[in-house]
Amino acid sequence: MLPKMHFLLGLIFSLLLFPLIGWNSIIVLATTVLIDIDHYLLYVFRKKDFSLRKSFYYFFNNEFGENRILCIFHTAEFWTILLIASFFYSTFFYVLLGVTFHFFLDLFNTGKGRKKHSLIKHLLEKKASTKEHS
Repeated sequence: MLPKMHFLLGLIFSLLLFPLIGWNSIIVLATTVLIDIDHYLLYVFRKKDFSLRKSFYYFFNNEFGENRILCIFHTAEFWTILLIASFFYSTFFYVLLGVTFHFFLDLFNTGKGRKKHSLIKHLLEKKASTKEHS
């Protein structure tokens, strides 16, 4: 889903939440959009290029193509950390709420989704693949 759509739908969601959670709805809105920073960071790491425009096209082509991409902020392990942290600090609950909304927007937009959603599974598959080729 395009960032502007995440923002617009996140804004509507946050406005609906405002009567219940007050200004914490800004955290929900911010995380609905900013979770995708992992796309950009991965692009910079892989390509050694800081172009935001090129990173967008890189991920658009790879996410909807055959390549599945592991984006760290979109993994079950990241969600687990947020869930545990939310028991200790309420701010993390609102971050988790925004991340969850973002995930459902992605799921609705792409169907099954093209991202890998587990860091552990990714590492195990990578290790198995390495053993097969050696």
